[in-house]
Amino acid sequence: MQRIVHILFALSLLFLGNARAQELSPVALRHAFPQLSFERPVFLSHSGDGSDRVYVVEQRGLISVFPNRDDVEAAVVFLDIEDRVNSRPNEAGLLSIAFHPRYADNGLFYIYYNHGDLFSRVSEFRVSTADPDRADENSERVLLDIGQPAGNHNGGQIAFGPDRM
Repeated sequence: MQRIVHILFALSLLFLGNARAQELSPVALRHAFPQLSFERPVFLSHSGDGSDRVYVVEQRGLISVFPNRDDVEAAVVFLDIEDRVNSRPNEAGLLSIAFHPRYADNGLFYIYYNHGDLFSRVSEFRVSTADPDRADENSERVLLDIGQPAGNHNGGQIAFGPDRM
């Protein structure tokens, strides 16, 4: 008898939870940027500079940029460091980008990636002065290198907090 009461209680919770969920606005999934495709995308961001551009980080070492519009037909390569990135282990590669809080003024951004025999690296780059859709690949300033003991669990992300740090 006690088991039946527990089952009825659980079913009533499911029913009440479902009824409450139906009162809320429904969630619908849609395909964003349907004309674009990426190879192993791992991160999506914006620069916070008011340009309304989207940046997609691909694990192999590419960052693409494009206007934030559903009808966008092509992305351009913002940064290509495939030759520097070790993405052979499944959980390694170019994994994150963070734009300086004053990116509109100073053009600085930061990336997190794995390189060499599995070192994790945080580097600073600068956007090209000639083209806001291209980074200056030669502007890399390495801020941190940390050796990794294994080829797995090397994921990570970098970000600026609400305190702009």
